[in-house]
Amino acid sequence: MEEQIRNYQKILKTSPTDVPAFTALEELYKGTDSWRELVQLYEDRIKHVRDFEQEQVLLEKSAGVWLHKISDLSKALTCYGRILRINPESRVALEGLRDIHRSKNEWKKLAEVSEKLVVLTEDSVERAELYQRLGTLYIEHLARKESALVAWGHALAADPKRTDVMASLRELYEGLGYYSKVWELLERERESGESEKEDLGQKYLEVGRKLLAEPLFEEICRKSLEQAKGLLADSAVADEILAELEEAKSAWEGRVKKLRVEAVEAGSEIRILETVLPIWHWRRKKSTSVEMCTWHPFDNGAMENVAPMAPLRSRTEKVLRFL
Repeated sequence: MEEQIRNYQKILKTSPTDVPAFTALEELYKGTDSWRELVQLYEDRIKHVRDFEQEQVLLEKSAGVWLHKISDLSKALTCYGRILRINPESRVALEGLRDIHRSKNEWKKLAEVSEKLVVLTEDSVERAELYQRLGTLYIEHLARKESALVAWGHALAADPKRTDVMASLRELYEGLGYYSKVWELLERERESGESEKEDLGQKYLEVGRKLLAEPLFEEICRKSLEQAKGLLADSAVADEILAELEEAKSAWEGRVKKLRVEAVEAGSEIRILETVLPIWHWRRKKSTSVEMCTWHPFDNGAMENVAPMAPLRSRTEKVLRFL
């Protein structure tokens, strides 16, 4: 075999473009695990090709050897960079870069490459998978929640029955307090028919349980528990939580009435603010201004109605108006 290798090397030395000799020597190097000799063979061949497509194929082969056989990430990166200069949309190069950045925990670079790959992907199932992974990358390593929402939204658009994507979105929306979106996703999952009734019923039940102490989401809490009742084989727990919800609602309504009276009779702006806070949802934006949601704790869809009001000290009458 060594003699064969020497013979083909002589042929290529005198005739560098000889295809049969090149192909034979390539196979011999592979068969003997002569990986460095193989990449040198590819480099020598590149010097004599004038076609960009052939050069790209040879570089792809060379990069694969550096990455998977020799484990020289630096040389592999160089090859993939040369490929992208020839063809910026090379999936082989982008996938190779993705693997390298992942192995080196280079999360920002991994995201950038993944974003390019997903745009080039036409198959809807594969695109959904790439978007799901991209969203997970945003959440776990880059703290980019908004980008994750967008990525998972694209994943569902590509494959509307991906219940794992729905679960990821639900978890993120719950963390952000967007329970109307959590409800919509549960309804979407129910309509898809991809989940078992008992499993889906438990998801509705868990949402209802979490929102039991949140009067602002009383309607979503109630709807979730009612859906759980219809899906679960044993609805006793859902019935019990619904009963607790009724008790909590009555208690909150009584508290609201009392606080309204206290606010009107407070007599000072500071006292009004202290009294109103337990009822209304406030966000302090600047030292001289606040932002106030003009809704009742049990007013459905209230979180969408946010109106600016400032400065508070000179606008006490506006606070009273919302009471």
